[in-house]
Amino acid sequence: MNHMDERNEISQNDRQILQLLLNQQLTITELSSLLNVHHSTIQYHLQKLESLNLIINIPKEQPIKYIFHQNRRVAFTEFLEKYSN
Repeated sequence: MNHMDERNEISQNDRQILQLLLNQQLTITELSSLLNVHHSTIQYHLQKLESLNLIINIPKEQPIKYIFHQNRRVAFTEFLEKYSN
């Protein structure tokens, strides 16, 4: 088994969040409700995905909304290929 850093492994939650953010802006509360996952778990995954430059936050919105980083589609595809297994 490959011993990757946990923050580099793609999880089911990561996939679901990215899928939801591909074409819409959502808050932590909205993501939590849609995925039926606790806010703190959503926040963890958002921080992880943001550190990988796959999503961006829109700080002018209150509450802050997140969206898929459209310029990172190639990186996203590579990320999925690398960490899906």
